[in-house]
Amino acid sequence: MLNARKLTANNANFSVDLIRRNSSKISLSGGQGRPSFGSISNNHQITLSSKFYDISNVQSALIPDGGEFNMKISIGTPPVEFTAIADTGSDLIWVQCSPCQRCIGNQSHLFDPTQSSTDNIIACTSQFCDANQFGLSQASCSQNDSSCIYAYGYGDGSNSTGVLSTDTVTFVSTSIPNVTFGCGYNQEGFLDPLGDGIVGLGGVVSIPFDNQDTPAKHYYVSLDSISIGNTSVPVTNTTILDSGTTLTYLPSDVYEGINSAVKASIGLTPINNSGLVYDPCYEIDSLDELNFPGMVFHFSGGDVVLNAENSFFPDNGLSCFAMVATDTPPYIFGNIAQTNFHIGYDLQAQQVSFAPADCTTF
Repeated sequence: MLNARKLTANNANFSVDLIRRNSSKISLSGGQGRPSFGSISNNHQITLSSKFYDISNVQSALIPDGGEFNMKISIGTPPVEFTAIADTGSDLIWVQCSPCQRCIGNQSHLFDPTQSSTDNIIACTSQFCDANQFGLSQASCSQNDSSCIYAYGYGDGSNSTGVLSTDTVTFVSTSIPNVTFGCGYNQEGFLDPLGDGIVGLGGVVSIPFDNQDTPAKHYYVSLDSISIGNTSVPVTNTTILDSGTTLTYLPSDVYEGINSAVKASIGLTPINNSGLVYDPCYEIDSLDELNFPGMVFHFSGGDVVLNAENSFFPDNGLSCFAMVATDTPPYIFGNIAQTNFHIGYDLQAQQVSFAPADCTTF
């Protein structure tokens, strides 16, 4: 199972089962050996389920096309159908949009956002205008207005540039509102002649853990490095995932490097830390004022991206960094850092999975 991360404006996620043809999981109807939703080439299907919407089973056809699989999706209100490549190696849904400055594919449909009553452009000031959200090459402000411009590149050299928006996405007969997608106005590279875009289905982050205690009482993960922007600080330490500890405790040398990078990336003047336990602290009305670029914890097995909400916390009218230095192991990944994630522990496989979520909706 793969989970598509951060696909909607409220950080909702859906999970994906990629099912082999002739699998017993394919539902049949009428004794004709066809999936219940209609004829699908070679009996391939993709099953989408969600914890965040009142839907138990969403299905969409997977159509083999050479070395790729296409799938049908509809975007907008009223819905407009597109054929897009199902890609488990990327995270962003995008289709080619009108007016298109440069489009690829001889017969590609173009989506006109002005014709959809549910389309909303994401502002560049939004927390979702962040390159870390989808592994984007770039996310920035438009020179002409306040819209969020994205750039997405692929290993074969293909790329798409356009505007991030939210709209209703429909799989067969099930509609999911407020899905974040890229409205592509400038594409180059390869796309099937009938292809209209790409459906990114990148997976949740799953990290192996180890129970070193006897009896087992802690979950240890290997932390390789932490990065902020262009600054990367090596760690090479085991760290405990602890929902019962508020702050994140880092080795002193690691903390000093991270602390300096945080201050440099934010650029605001912190409160004089004399007498304060935490550093830095800022006197601000909203975390949006921090312009925090995000912090990536590079664990062995996968990366976990922390935004301002799970890197800072309120303290007596201030917003303070939720990480501190310690010279005494164990080092701890605390519960503020775990904010706005669905975290699952697979005791049999000995791995922990992080899926971004908006916990304010629960």
